[in-house]
Amino acid sequence: MAWFIQSAKQANMNILRIWGGGVYFDNNLYELGDKEGVMFWQDMMFSCKVYPTEIQSFVDNSVIEVREQVGRL
Repeated sequence: MAWFIQSAKQANMNILRIWGGGVYFDNNLYELGDKEGVMFWQDMMFSCKVYPTEIQSFVDNSVIEVREQVGRL
């Protein structure tokens, strides 16, 4: 991923968006971005469909995911 960060810097980019239907990358990418001065706009994984917000177990699991990822990222 270092080539990706370097390419962004050479193109004068300082923030990159990670699409919400994609993945959460491991900490190495974010740490490399910190080192190189590139920030990430990390979408959550809830961007591509209607979700069952009336199902409490889904909502509870979603709250856990958001708290863990926001805290990590």
